[in-house]
Amino acid sequence: MDVDELLLIAISHGNNEDGSDGVVGISDEVYAAELQLQELIMSSAMAATAAAAADQLDSGSAVHASSEDAAAAAHAKTSPSSALVPAAECSSSSAAAMTLVATMAPSATTTSFLFCKICMDDVPASDAHRGSHGYAHAFCAACLAGHIAAKLHSGGGVYCPEDGCASAVDPELCQPILPEDNFERWCAALCRAMVLGGCHVYCPFTDCAEIIADERGGDSDGQPTECPACRRRFCERCGVAWHGGVSCGEYGELAVGDRGEGDLAVVEMAKGSRWRRCPRCKFFVDRYEGGKLF
Repeated sequence: MDVDELLLIAISHGNNEDGSDGVVGISDEVYAAELQLQELIMSSAMAATAAAAADQLDSGSAVHASSEDAAAAAHAKTSPSSALVPAAECSSSSAAAMTLVATMAPSATTTSFLFCKICMDDVPASDAHRGSHGYAHAFCAACLAGHIAAKLHSGGGVYCPEDGCASAVDPELCQPILPEDNFERWCAALCRAMVLGGCHVYCPFTDCAEIIADERGGDSDGQPTECPACRRRFCERCGVAWHGGVSCGEYGELAVGDRGEGDLAVVEMAKGSRWRRCPRCKFFVDRYEGGKLF
């Protein structure tokens, strides 16, 4: 026995004209009106069930589902020839509609994409990286890290990979996307370029040979320079160990064999004692008597 037969028995069970109980015959108009009433009651029950389930969805989905149920009830009222839909089919249809509404509901978070001109692909904004602060050109982190590594390998400067852009890439800003060895190599290259591009001197001691920035611009002014690595002093102008007490001119006149530490001490002592060099043998002579001539 289907739903229509059950409803027919339910709505036709009453009193006959003579007052006796039993099944009576009814007209088509009364039957249609009773069917519409039952359909409206079932639609209301379905709407209540859908509203309870919609608590787990957003408010927009719940309003949309209720509007559909209300429209179905209004359509049932204005359509006399509409047939009663079984409860199982109504439940499945309502569940499908609710699923469709939930699927079509807009997401709370919208993902934005940027176009990387290196790999020619759209990447999420969270994966994009810029080379410097206030920098308009963005690339995916993997491509920018590969570009920097290639430039370091070739020995060239690291600039923006955007065509026609000559902006330098900031090492500190790109440190999070680079391997540690590449970042250290980049910093060393920048330091080397800074030293070679400006005034610099080398420590004259062969066991050190440290590169030192020349803050005085080559004018030592008769003062020694101390190597920050080995802590030994040297003459920046002559490029030798510090020859205290002997001017650079006097040091240049000394024979190569007379430039040792002991020789320099003798020269300094000779200056204090007013010794003179013999013009022939170059030995120091202490003249204590006689004329101006040796």
